Amino acid sequence: MLLLLTMLFAFHAAKADEVKLSIFHTNDLHGYSFANRLSRPGKDVEVEGLFALASIIAQRRAELWKEKPEYARAFAQKGRDDGLLLFDSGDSTSGTFDCAQSQGRNLLRLMNSTYLDYDACTIGNHAVDYGAKSFRENLALRKFPVLLANVEGQWPNVLPYLIVERMGVKIAIFGLCHPRSTWLEGLHLTDVASTCRELIPRLRQQSDIVICLAHLGLEREAAWTEALTTMDDDSPQHNIDIIIDAHSHANKHYELDDDTVVTLCGCYGIFAGEIELSYSRELGKITKYEMKRHLLAGKEAKPLPQLVRAFRPMRAQISSLRDEVLARGLGDLFIKKTPFMSPEFEDPAATFFAQALYEGVPDSDLAMLNQSGVRSVVAANDDGNVTRGLLHRIAPFDEAVYAIKLKGYRVQRLVERGLGKKFAWAGLKVKYTQVEDEEGKAQRTLDELKILSRDGQSLFPVEDNKEYVLACPEFFKRVYVRPRRKVTVAATSSKDLLLAYLRKGPSIFQRAK
Repeated sequence: MLLLLTMLFAFHAAKADEVKLSIFHTNDLHGYSFANRLSRPGKDVEVEGLFALASIIAQRRAELWKEKPEYARAFAQKGRDDGLLLFDSGDSTSGTFDCAQSQGRNLLRLMNSTYLDYDACTIGNHAVDYGAKSFRENLALRKFPVLLANVEGQWPNVLPYLIVERMGVKIAIFGLCHPRSTWLEGLHLTDVASTCRELIPRLRQQSDIVICLAHLGLEREAAWTEALTTMDDDSPQHNIDIIIDAHSHANKHYELDDDTVVTLCGCYGIFAGEIELSYSRELGKITKYEMKRHLLAGKEAKPLPQLVRAFRPMRAQISSLRDEVLARGLGDLFIKKTPFMSPEFEDPAATFFAQALYEGVPDSDLAMLNQSGVRSVVAANDDGNVTRGLLHRIAPFDEAVYAIKLKGYRVQRLVERGLGKKFAWAGLKVKYTQVEDEEGKAQRTLDELKILSRDGQSLFPVEDNKEYVLACPEFFKRVYVRPRRKVTVAATSSKDLLLAYLRKGPSIFQRAK
């Protein structure tokens, strides 16, 4: 009898020692959470996104409570403490037409929903796409903290890290964003490696598990990977337990070393990730991981009915706006867009947009933009009409357009940089030589640079000390031009200039080529 009691006690002690946690995570949603249609080669996919994730979380929570009734009691008493967490690793609010109509606020209202109840997030490079005012408002609108350890200054609702307790286990979560990924004036992101070296030892002393929400794209950043996994000899045995990464749009999980796992779940709300883990209080560490993927798109995705009903009026209004016709009768208007990461250099769609800026700022001598800002293949639908939704697909980032005076030598430097960075331009004739280096990468050398006259009939060499007027969008101005003096806003909306150019009809295409 004594032996039986001892065995039963040991069994219950072992169960009490083990804590099970489920960590759901999203990254790079880019607004795909309002039943958006995502075009893929050969087919279109309906993305239910967070509406489907809410259904999965509700089911998972029910299963967890059935398996461990004490989790249900803890949740009823404390509101959240049931061993389930939800995080986002950035770039959630910029990308789709739906998000753009409210500058990201519609998606944040969805993330704030009690059916999802996010615990924390970090920001990505597209968090600033709507400008400084919206960035601050969107930070404050979140009902969950924004974690960003490598930022200078005070920002609404932003903390370097957060420590929460789930079922008696202390979990430290901190956020990192790529320091070269933001262009907003006044937002200064600091070095990732030095931030980690200073912060991680403190978090390890205060917590049982350390999680990093990283908008970094770690598989392309070896130096940061080392900083996240290697500390001084007198530091704790290991650094971070889990890194929920983003930015590269990869769908994968892997081990950095014996102690640290990295996971990220693609992009556009097609998948959500889940990490099921077991933590041993006796051993003081995670003893088991199981990485899962949940499909949030296609016929298998089942949106939560309560959430669908709550957001139905908003979705109907957005759908009506998306289909509004802005220009009619343009015929077979089509721009062939090469993939952004294609080895081909020239991009017809981006060149078309540059031409629209050039035409829209009459006093400009040339126009430039980064090719990655142009995303679509179609300028008009089957009826030859341009809708708000199609216009957004061409140019998802609506920015102010500037007229900037530059000396000729600076124009040449921009063009030389653009040969490697994939810029598009108008008003210029550019000749270059392309060769492959030892690694097979294309290297381009500028051979000739001339300015086109406004009537399109004459070409003139760019003179080093002559002043020229460049038309460019806000992002290009801040990241690449960095003007040394005050510049003029030539237009408040790059989309307005693009629409005006589209309304000129099919005849523009011979000139745009």
